[in-house]
Amino acid sequence: MDNFKDRKFIIFDLDGTLIDSNADILVALTYALTTVGGIPEVELDRALVDRYMGKGLHEIFAALLPTAHHHLLEEFVTTFRNYYRENCATNTAIYPGGLDLLQKLREGNKLMAIATSKFHPNAQLIANKLGLTPYFQYIQGTEPGEWRLKPDPYILNLLMEQAGFSPRDTVMIGDTDNDLLCAHRASVPVIAVTWGAWSADRLRELNPAALVENFAELATLLL
Repeated sequence: MDNFKDRKFIIFDLDGTLIDSNADILVALTYALTTVGGIPEVELDRALVDRYMGKGLHEIFAALLPTAHHHLLEEFVTTFRNYYRENCATNTAIYPGGLDLLQKLREGNKLMAIATSKFHPNAQLIANKLGLTPYFQYIQGTEPGEWRLKPDPYILNLLMEQAGFSPRDTVMIGDTDNDLLCAHRASVPVIAVTWGAWSADRLRELNPAALVENFAELATLLL
């Protein structure tokens, strides 16, 4: 097993890794689906949100919508983002034990970043509202334009460049295929967490460097 204690730069995914945001995402998805283009009310369940967690909004709406509505994808995405910005922390919370781990990592002089597929302003807003911002030197969400989403390694490479670290100095923490594949493609070892969207069995198939079931196990690996 990799000696993660020597890694100075720790990059966390956000949804499903640090925070449980499914309830607020569910509400925002439902709002967008039912208010754009006259689509009848659609019921979404938590399992469906889990299935698409970590994916980009265009991909999510393309999967949820009938083909006849795909010309409205941009409007659905914009509606979601605007609604979500106002309601992003109504029911969202940091997973138990998360803040304790971040405090220990900060005391251990680890540099930390968030790499998320969330729209960048929303990622920053949630981090501020939940008290995560003081622990992170970098909070990187997605930007408009030609932004390459996970599992493309773009976001990890960008953060390492900004922080001045190489893959040998870095470790990624995530809960979905997009996180693990992104890390693999950036040549960064990845620790998979089992409390998010993907089960332990599904995560093992993607060969993480380690698999943990709680923040205490994660702390043992990193400190």
